[in-house]
Amino acid sequence: MASNAQRRRDWKKRAAARRTEALAPGNDNAKVAAPRAVQGRPRQAGRDDGLDFLQAKGRVTRPQAAAGRRYGALYRTSLISGAASLRSCLDIQEVRGGGRAVIPKDDFEAAVWIADAKAQLAGAQAALSWHTGMILACDMICGRGLRPREILEAQRDTEQLETALRLALDLLIRHFAKRLDA
Repeated sequence: MASNAQRRRDWKKRAAARRTEALAPGNDNAKVAAPRAVQGRPRQAGRDDGLDFLQAKGRVTRPQAAAGRRYGALYRTSLISGAASLRSCLDIQEVRGGGRAVIPKDDFEAAVWIADAKAQLAGAQAALSWHTGMILACDMICGRGLRPREILEAQRDTEQLETALRLALDLLIRHFAKRLDA
């Protein structure tokens, strides 16, 4: 019969192995890497995404949330395959008011937007020093809109994920501020 201390050590070893496996680059194990919400359970309508949830709880500041939203927009735009998917069924040709158009005029402009988003996302990930944990936290919470508990179940793991996210968002604030100054 194993003692409580031995069972606790075994549990910690298994949990560490699961975390390492989940954060490994190129992980194809969908059961570990894919969050529960991605495995088929639909998200509730009208529910805050992960970044809004963390901001409402006071775990992420307003500048961090703004950097996270910008990263998320770049992430989602870079995932689009094919320029035609950016077009709207409304096929609006002219944008009223000033600023950048919301819908690209043609397939070439859409392809330019996607390429620009991929380049900016690569720059943001380089600002994170290609740290797998921070990039994973930003991709899942900012990009996909998942809450930390939907990604990892254990309380300790979610706290570590939130810490990695906060560090990443602080680095992204500096990165995006440098881009504005340049």
